[in-house]
Amino acid sequence: MSVMRMNEHLIGRLGVGRRAFTLIEVLISVVVLSLGLLGVAAIFPFVLKQQQKATDSVQGVTVARSAADQLTGNVSMTSPDYGVDLTEPAQRRGWRTLTADATWSPLGEWTIPQFVSSFRDLDGIGGLGIEPRTGNMFGGRPSSPSANPDLTYTGFFSMPLSERLWPRPGVANIGAVSGEAKPDGIDPVYVWDFVARRVQSGYSNPVTPSLDPNDAPRYSDDTVQIAVFVRRLDSGIRARVGTIKQTIFSGAAVPVGADPATGIPSFDGLGDRSTPQGRPSYSVPQLAAYAVQTGFDPSRRLLAIATATPEMQRYVSQIGQKLVDDDGFVYTVEKIDDEIAARVRAVPTNAVLVQVSPAMPAKLRNGQAVYSGTVVFTPQVPAAVEVRTVSPWRP
Repeated sequence: MSVMRMNEHLIGRLGVGRRAFTLIEVLISVVVLSLGLLGVAAIFPFVLKQQQKATDSVQGVTVARSAADQLTGNVSMTSPDYGVDLTEPAQRRGWRTLTADATWSPLGEWTIPQFVSSFRDLDGIGGLGIEPRTGNMFGGRPSSPSANPDLTYTGFFSMPLSERLWPRPGVANIGAVSGEAKPDGIDPVYVWDFVARRVQSGYSNPVTPSLDPNDAPRYSDDTVQIAVFVRRLDSGIRARVGTIKQTIFSGAAVPVGADPATGIPSFDGLGDRSTPQGRPSYSVPQLAAYAVQTGFDPSRRLLAIATATPEMQRYVSQIGQKLVDDDGFVYTVEKIDDEIAARVRAVPTNAVLVQVSPAMPAKLRNGQAVYSGTVVFTPQVPAAVEVRTVSPWRP
């Protein structure tokens, strides 16, 4: 074989002279590949959200039930004592500090925590209170008949933030040499809060002689219904002091932050924008009025919900939002019905029309059907809600 033919054969084997990809073909391939990658990336947030919902459906419910058990099973708050004199504040404790107060939830309405600087601010007011900077909760109607209030304040109970976080702050181990406790280093995922209302249960109990017989039913047989809301910690909390947990306990942030004036959530553990750096302000449950639109939905699943401010409408109507009505029933928002809302003239301007599940049961009060009332909710969609009835007088 000649040298020329050998070179031609070698060039043919190496593909020299064959047609290659053009620049346009390469660009088209890059565009197609980019569109595919964008589609895959768009799936990730949805997958993460579904994974979070699945986690909440298990862990959130577990935390809510555990919190309700803690509130209903706390001996210091529910232990009966038939010898107590309810007219003497010093002898009241636990839930009885609420039920013995005739001004607390007189009509069975939900009471939400009000901002206080300490439990002493509830003196003469009663109800539930929470420190906006720390998230510590208090309840009752504290009083101090003595000149030394630090030692004699009675008639209240406390529920500090450390007992409402999950996982609860603890220690991982004890130092082998020093013997000192070391922090577990696990940041909390959830925080729970509760609201309460009076329930006239009709359960009879012995009444102390010092009570007026006309007040006996109000004081002696009423129980307390609580609604526990479990929420995830704000996703925007920055670890300003070590870990997220250390940041919260140092007072640099709260688990769930909101504007103290409007209740609008901040999702960063702060909420109070009165300073350039921001200050922590705890997000408390909110109240809203509702009216069932039976004329457009006989199944009683269509609710017109009026919030205190127009800004709060977007939070009460979030898909998956949990609403607890004034009878202790829990509803889930399924969708916003704008089409019907445009035709319902009775819906006020500060209300939003939502469809809930399950359907609201028919309610009769004084022989009349009632299709309006109050719901309680949290601005952040909760992971779970648990409603329980506490019977502090049952043996």
